[in-house]
Formats: sequence, structure tokens, C-alpha cells
Amino acid sequence: MENTMKVCEMCSKTYKRPHSSLKQWEARRFCSLKCSSLTGKTTTHGVSQTPIYHIWSGMMKRCYDKKCPVYKWYGGRGISISEEWKNPANFVKDMLPTYGIGLQIDRTDNNGNYEKGNCRWVTASENMRNRRTNRLITFRGETKTLTEWSEITGIKVGTIWARLNVFKHPIEKALTMRPQRRQYLETL
Repeated sequence: MENTMKVCEMCSKTYKRPHSSLKQWEARRFCSLKCSSLTGKTTTHGVSQTPIYHIWSGMMKRCYDKKCPVYKWYGGRGISISEEWKNPANFVKDMLPTYGIGLQIDRTDNNGNYEKGNCRWVTASENMRNRRTNRLITFRGETKTLTEWSEITGIKVGTIWARLNVFKHPIEKALTMRPQRRQYLETL
């Protein structure tokens, strides 16, 4: 596949774009989203074909589109987006410096809005740990999710859950008692 060399109008860095996708890059004058966002020359936000825009768009749908399947857990609960972030260019300006490919937007306070002081980028596994439905367990002065305690103790999540919910063990016993291996009897 033939590559086309271009020079970024912001930082003068030379970059390659595959020939097959040249049409979609014809209007592109910058090597990266960071460089394009620094110019301030575009008449629109200029980020609609980027992953960060799709994250912004997902936030908007969750908070304002009543037809969105998860609206009831976001907009339906009163979660909204700050006035400044309703413009994707402002969202990009605030969040792009710490963004990395594959990261997800996370609200530090799950009952708080999408706004600069309440949002951060996290991995998918970190995001799963910051849910309203997670069971938080405090043991020896530390509060963690059931999954985190499982990782720390080496005891399976299901075992800890059963000890707490089925067998009604105290937290200390549930998290410190080593699992017993089942011994199956051979029948004749």
C-alpha cells in the first residue's frame, strides 16, 4: 500500500497517511488531534471523526436522548453535562491532554454530572469498579469493592460473596479464611 507524506501545519512534523484512506484525510492539515485543536482555525469543532468525539457523543445520548437504552441510569437520574461541555470543542480542550486510546470517561462521583472536576479517563476494568451497584466492603480501615478484595486475598469473588450472603460470615472471616478444597468420594 502506497503512503502519502504530509507536513503538519501546526508543528511541521511529517506524517504518513495510507493512500487508500487519502480521501477522508484530504482536508486534514494536522498530524494529530492535539495539533488541530491548538489552531483554533476551524469553524466547527473539527473532531467529529475521532474517538474522543464518539465518547462525547455517547455522554450526550446517555444524558439527553430518552430513546437511549441507558438513559434511565443517566439523564433519567438527573445526570447532565456542564454547559461548557455541551460544545465538543470545549470537552476536547479539557480532556484531550490526559486522553489515551482505549480509555473510557469516568465520573469520580457517580451521582455527579459530566463536568471538568468530576471526570477522568480510566481503563474498562477501572470503570467497572466505579459503579453504583458495586458492593463496597470495609476491612481493616480500607474500603474496596468485592472484586478488589478478591484480587488482594486470592479468594474467588463467588466464594467471598457466598461467605457474606449465604453463610453470613463476618467480613474478617470471609476475607481471611483460606478456601477449602472439595474432596470428592469415589463411589464403588
